[in-house]
Amino acid sequence: MSQSEIKIIEDRLSWIDGLKGIFSILVVFCHLALAFAPGLWDIAKAETDLQRIWVNTPLNVITNGNTAVQFFFFASGLLIARNVCLKQENKPLYKKYTSLFHVTIPAILFSWILMKLGLMFHLDAVALNTKLEGLEEFNNFIPSFAKCLFEIFVGVFIDESSYVGPLWTIRYEILGSIITYPLAHYIYSNKQRGIYTYAFVAVLLIRVKYDLVAFMLGAAIWDLMAYKDNGDILSNVVSYIEKHWIIKFSIFVIGFYLACCNMQLSGMYAIFSTIGYGTIIRAIGIALCVFVLFISPKMQNILAMKPLVKLGEISAYIYAFHWQIILSVGCALFLMLYKRISYDESVIICSIVCIIMTILVAYLYRTCQKFVKRYYKKSRGGR
Repeated sequence: MSQSEIKIIEDRLSWIDGLKGIFSILVVFCHLALAFAPGLWDIAKAETDLQRIWVNTPLNVITNGNTAVQFFFFASGLLIARNVCLKQENKPLYKKYTSLFHVTIPAILFSWILMKLGLMFHLDAVALNTKLEGLEEFNNFIPSFAKCLFEIFVGVFIDESSYVGPLWTIRYEILGSIITYPLAHYIYSNKQRGIYTYAFVAVLLIRVKYDLVAFMLGAAIWDLMAYKDNGDILSNVVSYIEKHWIIKFSIFVIGFYLACCNMQLSGMYAIFSTIGYGTIIRAIGIALCVFVLFISPKMQNILAMKPLVKLGEISAYIYAFHWQIILSVGCALFLMLYKRISYDESVIICSIVCIIMTILVAYLYRTCQKFVKRYYKKSRGGR
């Protein structure tokens, strides 16, 4: 490999962490909309012109949620390919399985504790205002510690979670890893370019598990950029694009438009309604945008700003805790404010409090986790 190729491989990619931070907050926005303002999430529930404009334009990316999910799948595929390319090792499946415990254990256990203590108030909020009826199907059962443990270690890896709805993504993280790790290991251990193989597998996955397509796109973009000085046709194309800002800008605009594709395929995205596959359209858009970011150092510097990177470092815990905080703190605050101020004002206050609380809880949990790891290492070293 050339020096530039080695540099790309060894770089921390802090801007990816910055993107993780941004998209983790968009996930919170999505579930706040689902809870308190479904008109910003579903066109069928839009009641005002503002809500209809919001849902039918790229603005919807703030609350549609799936774009953020597709980014995290994409990032997983990219980082898996990068790790295998760098270390030339095939991570055993059990290691990926156990690594996800850092999300499933605190998320599901936190939900069980809140339910057991009667500290989730979403059903009371639903009874007060029918706008929140979308919350009625969640956490509406008698908590069981046995069921909680089963979900943590087994259930969430094969099905959706009854304790933490957003954890439906965990099983796709496992499936994506099952496919991407051995594929990347085969490619790089045989000194091959993988972009064509990843693209071929992505096409196959469209009719099997379309949420896994993003993993292949992430791996493909990594391969494209890691060998961008290889001298082949693809490398020459990348080099040409890199030197012409107008082409980069055009690709980014197209990618951004596709990445923001709404879930109803309506409004500015009605053109796609006949072909469907909105999830794949969003994943392709993300791939195009990240491709441009790879060859745009100035944009990388913006995304690598310390606050965004720090947010990215706790993004997994933002994902783990935000839903329970919305159902407990958010809905409790909504009950307190109901009819004392306007509905919109109460939703804004609840949203701000939930976002701040989620970031604080995620940061405190991450800090405690690092302290325990450090103490454990010291105790082991002292023996």
